[in-house]
Amino acid sequence: MNKPTLIALLLGALLTGHAYGDLIVSVDVDTSTPGIQSSGVFTAGQAFTANVVISLTENQTLGIYALSVRFDTDELDLTNRVDSVPAIFSHGLASDINIDPAGVNDVVLGNNVNYGQVNGIDGITLQSSVFLTGPFTFVASTLNFTAVAPIGGGDIDLMPGLYEGAALNGFFDAASQPVIAIFNGASINISAVPEPTSAILLLTSALFAVNLRSRKNPQPRI
Repeated sequence: MNKPTLIALLLGALLTGHAYGDLIVSVDVDTSTPGIQSSGVFTAGQAFTANVVISLTENQTLGIYALSVRFDTDELDLTNRVDSVPAIFSHGLASDINIDPAGVNDVVLGNNVNYGQVNGIDGITLQSSVFLTGPFTFVASTLNFTAVAPIGGGDIDLMPGLYEGAALNGFFDAASQPVIAIFNGASINISAVPEPTSAILLLTSALFAVNLRSRKNPQPRI
């Protein structure tokens, strides 16, 4: 679908009122563990995957969605992204999947934080009678990162939302009414890579302890 068509649909939906349901957008930074893992620990230089997950609760419907994700570029380097949509959806702005230039200062990520913004995570059903109904959960985008700097965790480093600079933003239900979404971010803790000398000392100490223990407890002869 081209951009003018999707813009017209969203503008039409905005004029019809608001729908208050349960639609939750989360970031899962440990895709090997069931459920949403909102925190992760990685070493500098380690690659990891973060999924942007949209969840609809009971009876909540969804016909159009468009959102962005901000991330801390001081800690994270985005290597690539792969967007996906449920079977009944199509990408609304397939060409608008670039990373916007980094900004500084964000309400969630913090002051004096350099951030990147991924726009164009979107989907739309081509017929008004076709839509998702909760409970339903799907991955809207897979973001592949490399951990950059050894910085402690606790703060939010990845945050989905409806941000300025994106061509389109919003969630709309089966009746084309805007849905108020809940956004949950993720925190990344990056540790330094152990130095080779430290690893060698640790291994030497372990071997020495094993050897000492074997001398104290000699095996009986048969």
